[in-house]
Amino acid sequence: MKKLEYSSYTRPQRLCKQCGLCCTMAVFQYSQEDLDKFFERNDEEIDDFMDVFTPYKTLDKPRELAPEYVDIVVNEMKSQGIYDENRPVFMKCKHALDGGKCAIYQNRFGWCKRTPRHAWTLMPVGCGFKGWQFGLQEQIKHGVRQLKEILYEYEILYGENGFIPSKNMTVKELKDKIMQKILPYKRFGSLYW
Repeated sequence: MKKLEYSSYTRPQRLCKQCGLCCTMAVFQYSQEDLDKFFERNDEEIDDFMDVFTPYKTLDKPRELAPEYVDIVVNEMKSQGIYDENRPVFMKCKHALDGGKCAIYQNRFGWCKRTPRHAWTLMPVGCGFKGWQFGLQEQIKHGVRQLKEILYEYEILYGENGFIPSKNMTVKELKDKIMQKILPYKRFGSLYW
């Protein structure tokens, strides 16, 4: 059986069930501070995003569309301490049509093509990308474990303060490099994989 390769840059679009929830229930993840930084550097993509997406003022319509998904997102935001009931959470694209279709599908924006955004994106129940997401998560976890195994081997061979001749660096330098690769996944548990 052929080994599957997963990438956050290539999503098999055939998995999309075209339910339209990505378009009608987009999660607004940026803080006002983030938005200000984007605007300061004239980030064209965030300008487009803000022009295209309209926030729901309350959770009433999102709860009507996908109550389980609302609970998943709100609970996750609460667990991270970033939930603010006065700030919109969900947004709707002005190009979203009934039945999960897109009015500009052939010319859709880059962020649409990159949805789901990463291996730990919160997705609606029943999303077709769930299997892809699981595969990508496992691939990332495997890579992190391999890095840790390499580090442990060098620590055993050269000690925590030793020098690795083949790498021309100390064990500490290698550990720092590996930690830089692992830290982006810390909130998903990478320190314990």
